[in-house]
Amino acid sequence: MRTVAACFLILGTFWCARFASAAEVFKCTVDGKVQYQGKPCEGAAPPAPTPAEARSSLVGCFVAPMKGMEEGFVVRRATKSPYELMVTEGKNSVALPLKLATPQEMQQISTGFGIDVSEGLSMKWPPDTPNQRPVGLYRGRDRRGKEVVLAYFFFDSGYATRSPCR
Repeated sequence: MRTVAACFLILGTFWCARFASAAEVFKCTVDGKVQYQGKPCEGAAPPAPTPAEARSSLVGCFVAPMKGMEEGFVVRRATKSPYELMVTEGKNSVALPLKLATPQEMQQISTGFGIDVSEGLSMKWPPDTPNQRPVGLYRGRDRRGKEVVLAYFFFDSGYATRSPCR
């Protein structure tokens, strides 16, 4: 019985992966009916290029050996800011607005932590916030050349590890 269930699980995974790897899906209306297809709709304008803000490799789920981050946190696209970092502890959730880090913020992290930062998402501070620091998540390489993700916050900093989303 376990073998049959395992076979269905493996087959189901491959079947789902086939659709997950599809590049794009287009929603078209043909003769008043909605259709989804793998090519642009007939007579449609060419799709707008995806903005750089939508392409961060830091989107996903992570854990970090820091207070409040051991259970994990999620970086995702958001509607009110380009990204947000969601931390959930028990029944409480907090969302921090994030944006693509500026070159100056990435340089501060590189200098302060000895990491060659290649990408970052930093806190999107309200304009008049005093003492703004480059709080956020940064991807780069440490002094040994190993790829790392640094979670930098006021209260603590540490390396984050990608984890399964819950």
